[in-house]
Amino acid sequence: MRQESVFCRLAAIAYLFTTMPGAIAQEPSRAKPGVIGITVRENGRLLVPVAVNGKKESRFLFDTGATTTVLSERLAAKAGVTAKSVKRVGTFAGEVTLPVGQVDTLRVDNHAVGGLDVLIGDLGRLFNLDAEIEGILGQDFLSRFNYHIDPRRGQLEIEEDGNLSSKLSGTRVACEKRGGKIYVPAAGGDVRLILDSGNPYLVVYEDAASRLQPAANIKEKKVVRSPIGSRAIRPFRIESLEIGDSQVRNVDAFLATRGPGRSEDGFLPLYLFDSIYVNNLENFLIANPQRDVVRVPSAVSLGQIVEERSDARSAEVVQIGSCRPTVAPEVALAALGFFNRGVSRAEKGDHDGAIENYSSAVRQDPCLAIAYHNRGNALRLKGKLAEAIADFNRAVAINPLLAEAYNNRGLVRRQRADLEGAFADYAKAIELRPRYAAAYNNRGNVRHDKRDFTAAISDFDKAIAIDPQFALAYSNRGQVRQEKGEMLGALDDYNQAIELDPTLYQAYNNRGSLRFALADTVGAIEDLDRAIALRPGYAMAYLNRGLVRLAQRKGREAESDFSQCLKFDRSLAPLIQKLSDAVLRRLDAGTKTY
Repeated sequence: MRQESVFCRLAAIAYLFTTMPGAIAQEPSRAKPGVIGITVRENGRLLVPVAVNGKKESRFLFDTGATTTVLSERLAAKAGVTAKSVKRVGTFAGEVTLPVGQVDTLRVDNHAVGGLDVLIGDLGRLFNLDAEIEGILGQDFLSRFNYHIDPRRGQLEIEEDGNLSSKLSGTRVACEKRGGKIYVPAAGGDVRLILDSGNPYLVVYEDAASRLQPAANIKEKKVVRSPIGSRAIRPFRIESLEIGDSQVRNVDAFLATRGPGRSEDGFLPLYLFDSIYVNNLENFLIANPQRDVVRVPSAVSLGQIVEERSDARSAEVVQIGSCRPTVAPEVALAALGFFNRGVSRAEKGDHDGAIENYSSAVRQDPCLAIAYHNRGNALRLKGKLAEAIADFNRAVAINPLLAEAYNNRGLVRRQRADLEGAFADYAKAIELRPRYAAAYNNRGNVRHDKRDFTAAISDFDKAIAIDPQFALAYSNRGQVRQEKGEMLGALDDYNQAIELDPTLYQAYNNRGSLRFALADTVGAIEDLDRAIALRPGYAMAYLNRGLVRLAQRKGREAESDFSQCLKFDRSLAPLIQKLSDAVLRRLDAGTKTY
């Protein structure tokens, strides 16, 4: 890595020193337990899904070093958050004036805070954050909860009634909270560092560096600049850094001049630790906590899944965190680098490249559960279902709390016609994350497959209640309603799905089939044409359009559609024959509805 790129990143770090009125006044909330999937960037920054005012979740920077939550201007507009005043705030590089608004609710999974004052700004211009990052989640939210954050496994757990503190063991490091920040004692208490997950680098003030055993290779001073201001820093190395009984050696860091009125001695990033437990209620943290043994149920029942084998017949004791090889911080960061390159390739549709990067990640860090999970997903999309199952099994063996792995293993099991296994996986995902909308949607699909329409609709209802913007859940509910003969309800669902997501090809296909059933062949063709334009390889849309054209007595065009359908999915040949015969019988009988 060129040194200049490090300086540029450091210049963009923002520490919001001001406290909004009432922002830290409440005691930590005891929210319902859950596991939230997080994204870990190559530079160690953490992204968490956050919903503002009930809108669809957006990616926020998880930043224990920021006093106040910040929304991007775009997200504020979408969520209806308007400026009511302005505030002068301090950052690492200088001061800036930003608008202040108020959110009705700020929610991470099922953990919500209401009536919160937030800042609004251009995150890219001010803090050099990517366009996909829509906010900064600060201490005005985080300080109300106890939580365990584990970047290596890509997860955040939020505590209820001591369910984490009773299971996590390790040295408790007493912390001080001041102005919303967490001050962590280091070097036996000689140094106090602000815990700062938004900062990918250790920063120490020059007058405190001598207390941290600095190595002799302090380099020349550099000036870093951002749109907010500039700051002089010097790279150096610390021989040993002790936090409680955790010790990290040969740590790369930056020296900076202490600003006026600054009582801390620097900023402590999270990447130095495998994971960290923060107890805001009792003001302590545990670096690299160990988790007590968790016994896996010995039988499959609704809401549970045992062990990792697909037959799920036996049980064993699994220790979360028992997969802990000695991985140096730089090796862990290298693994995350491969992982994030895999994510980037997967987003571009390069699944082979993604698999290659995820494989490199687990070679570097064999306990990176989220990398096995993502590789399994890429293998699933390539149709390598057995290999995908194996990777999901590895992911849940390392981290039995990774709800996404159960959900996606359920997708594969459903593809393999293992409906019971799929149902159990979705139920387990929901047990781990009670507000997991996708898992409810997917379990609804399994219940539809089993012809349990009432239960299927109940699951789709829950998915929509959790995420009112979930277009696919509306489309799937519409399909069940259509099969139950509730045509108007089905049409309402398809219309809503398309309004929410005009690119949802499944909804156009389903509405096209409904319009055909109601003898609206012109409207059906319009919808099916749109579905095919959005997804040219969508076999079912060709099948449905072929049936409509057959009903319009356009035999040659119908045959062309059926041929295209079989080109993409030859398994549909019996269904084409069955439905074509039904259409022809209705034509002979003069029936106008289908």
